[in-house]
Formats: sequence, structure tokens, C-alpha cells
Amino acid sequence: GMTALLSSCVELEDYQFNVVSRVLEDPVQRYLLADEVGLGKTVEASIIIRQYVIDSRDANVLVIAPPGLVVQWRRELSGRFGMGAHLDSSVFVVSSEDLLEVEQRAREARMLVVDEAHHLSKVADHGGHPLYEVLRSRAVSIERLLLLSGTPVLADTTGFLRMLHLLDPVVFPLTDPEGFEGRVQSRQLIAENVASLAPENVLAMESDLD
Repeated sequence: GMTALLSSCVELEDYQFNVVSRVLEDPVQRYLLADEVGLGKTVEASIIIRQYVIDSRDANVLVIAPPGLVVQWRRELSGRFGMGAHLDSSVFVVSSEDLLEVEQRAREARMLVVDEAHHLSKVADHGGHPLYEVLRSRAVSIERLLLLSGTPVLADTTGFLRMLHLLDPVVFPLTDPEGFEGRVQSRQLIAENVASLAPENVLAMESDLD
């Protein structure tokens, strides 16, 4: 079962188990993993990659990572997750600065994992990140997409929208940033109210329910 699968490759915290389980059980695997730095997004993504490769006869995974993390990704996938035989055959780890190879690999990829995705979503004075435009044209046709972000996404609404646009360009168009800002604010209010509906707060629930 799921527990045996996950425990066979690495020990997980409960929150990591819940994240991995949710993604693996979803027929539409397009997610933004936005845990804080050090909370194991690489582990979560690696397990999802591993299971996809095990389940698929024609697996083709492209992991895009900052130049300084390419070796670390290869070491993790090969060592901790036992995927050394798949590296450079069905799993490719490419530097985010190598636009040519990214573009070539993305044409065949059936799963795309983008590490440090928040860097790609920045809008600079001289224009957006060139890799973002490559991904924007390719991501919609790739079946599985995982974006890993190590910074609080709500702190940068524009960058948050640009990441979500890669996951679903129809639901999150770039043409209505004001509308998206309103959606974020309303959902934040709802989330805070729901979080306050704990049993121990029963005497103070009336205003929250209203």
C-alpha cells in the first residue's frame, strides 16, 4: 500500500506523507509545493518522481534546478532514492541556466519538476526570466508538473500568480492581476476563520460563523 511504498525509500514526517499521498492519489498531478526552506520539498518531489517512473513504461522526467543544486539533485535521486539507473535515460536533471537543453528536454518530458520556481516568476525591469517564457509555452502540454518554492508565496502576489499560471493558465490568467489579488485576500480571510473554528473556541465561534 501507500505506507509501504513510502517507507521503503525514506522516512517521512506526517506532513510530508500527507503531501506525497495527496499528489500521488490525484489523477491531475499539477502542484505548487511551497513549504518553507528545510522542510523537505526535494524529498517529497523525489518520491513522486520515483513512483511515476516505477508506474510508467514511457517515463520521461525533466528536473530543472539552479546550477548549484544540479549535483545535489543527482546525488539524492541516485543515492537515497535508488534511481541511478534512470538518470540520463528517463530522468534528466538540467541547470536552469541551460535554456537550450531545457527547451530540448521539455519537448519529450511527461513530468516536469522546477526547483526554486519563485526565481523564475520574478518580473524584472528588463523583462521576465527567459526560462519562464520557455516553460510557459511547454508546461501546458506536460502531464505532470511540480513547482517547488522555498519562499512565502503570498508575500509576492504577482510572482504567485505567475507560478499558478504555469499550473493552469485558464484558471489563473496573467491578464487579471487585480482579480487574483482579490481572490487571494478573500481566501486568506476564509482560511483564518476556518482555522479559528476549533472545538476549544466554541464560546467565541458566533462572530466567526457570521
